[in-house]
Amino acid sequence: MADQPFRLIFEAEWNDIVCADYPLTAEQWVGECIRPLASTQVDTLLYNLCSSDGFCCGLESGEILCDEFDPVDSAWVWRYRENTKKLIEADANPPKLACEYGHRLGLKVIPIVRMNDPHDQGYKYEVSRYKMDNPHLLIGYTGPEWQPKWGTWNREQDDPSHPDATNWGLFDFAHQEVCDHKMAQIEEFITRWDNDGVALDFGRDPRYFKQHGSADGRCTCTCALSRTSRRPGSEVWMCAYGLRKAWSTPSPPARVT
Repeated sequence: MADQPFRLIFEAEWNDIVCADYPLTAEQWVGECIRPLASTQVDTLLYNLCSSDGFCCGLESGEILCDEFDPVDSAWVWRYRENTKKLIEADANPPKLACEYGHRLGLKVIPIVRMNDPHDQGYKYEVSRYKMDNPHLLIGYTGPEWQPKWGTWNREQDDPSHPDATNWGLFDFAHQEVCDHKMAQIEEFITRWDNDGVALDFGRDPRYFKQHGSADGRCTCTCALSRTSRRPGSEVWMCAYGLRKAWSTPSPPARVT
């Protein structure tokens, strides 16, 4: 078998592009996100539109970032939401633009889905309706009286060094509902647009279960991943920050089959 071609991968954090001046047009978005890659040696684009449990794009299976609160207390938070909505209204949903213009440059185009992300613990405007309505699905849940302190990062605890003190707002993947929630987002990126696969970022925060050592929890998460539907030829990359160095080697990232 011939060696796989060398891949030069560019990872784009596009979740802040929509903080630009309002209104953000499709032309401006493409100029910021895609045009800098023209005439470069980059052949694979990984792009992120996610923060916490929200997205800077329109998904049927996910929420627009910062859309839970109105009014908000700063212009940049407002632009997150309103510029995203303007792009969607103009038929310029960012995943659509990424595929259209990335493929024009001959790039493999692969979205990143953050599997768990604690940014909403420190920035309350990022918390999704789904998390607000389902606190029992979070690692910090202690019972019906528990009130998550969004925007405080570390909530008060007797032992501030306990993992729950810094991970309380993360999803607990022992719940089938959590796996279904994330799998719906993954499948939508694969089936709705002409992406070449999807990258699953498990490194944004590496804790996924409240209770360690539970075989049931591992089974729930593994079975959900294994049933993910995708087009023939699309790739699913299991990504963690500690593994990114391997992406620059001649061998391609591992493919889930």
